[in-house]
Amino acid sequence: MGSRAILQCLLVALAATGALAAGSASCICTFQYDPVCVKGQTFGNLCEAQCKYGLGVTYTSGACTTDLNPIKNCASRIAIKCMDTCSQPWPAYCQPLPEGAQCFVNSCADLKIKGLSYPACAPLWVDPATGGIIPCYRDPKPSPNANFLPPCPDKRTAACFVDPCQFSYCPAYPEAVCYSSYCAVERSYQGVSWGTCSALFVGDNGKAIKQSDCFSLEVKSINDCSPAAPYASCAVPSGDAPLPKCATATCPAHPEAACIEKGCVSTYRGVELPTCAPIFYDPVSGDLVDCTPKTRRHLRAAA
Repeated sequence: MGSRAILQCLLVALAATGALAAGSASCICTFQYDPVCVKGQTFGNLCEAQCKYGLGVTYTSGACTTDLNPIKNCASRIAIKCMDTCSQPWPAYCQPLPEGAQCFVNSCADLKIKGLSYPACAPLWVDPATGGIIPCYRDPKPSPNANFLPPCPDKRTAACFVDPCQFSYCPAYPEAVCYSSYCAVERSYQGVSWGTCSALFVGDNGKAIKQSDCFSLEVKSINDCSPAAPYASCAVPSGDAPLPKCATATCPAHPEAACIEKGCVSTYRGVELPTCAPIFYDPVSGDLVDCTPKTRRHLRAAA
């Protein structure tokens, strides 16, 4: 039996148990390299492709003739560990993505493509028809007076390939105003760097926003979701029915604690909250609580 046939048998067996589904975290594949091409993306083997897109995915054998990933290497050889920003929703104020668009997370600290700077960890959406990065093309906002921004030293300007603001967005601050830099010298504003052919976002409070904060999942209230947050598919109660998992979950160590389930990925007071799971917190202080009984905690610490 050939290697691909063996993989197919394994996939069918996994599908029968329910372990194989598009995007399934429980999908198991061998390390054998037998590349296939799916939607412009090369996968190590058919199993990996079917884990992402499902058992009936259309593929061609061999690596993709055109790799859509625009990130070939990091200029400074410095890579950043990023969360999956591609799972964040495409901003509603941008034009719709073309069919088959592929997303790649920029893990470079200093990525430049055709003279345009891209922030670390930003999701780069690529049009499979052209191989180019998809601009946002939002409706232009009235440009407020930019005289408060630092001037370009010696008036040394740069000819950018495109408008940097058309290829940048700040999903966590949808009301922020974007300013493009056509200065040949890197500047900074309120401690936020503003490089050549890059975008600077300023919030409605007049404060400059770091690019990393544009994709922040941090929330001040445990009930909130960041506008940049990806959502999970949780069971949603109808009417005034209690949240399904909170209805049966208990917190022995803190019986007075309140329970909440979140359908969005978020970070609260430095802690990454799980999705679709009961989360207990103090209703007065808002602090997260440990529901493990104290006696069990002591035993766990002793072990």
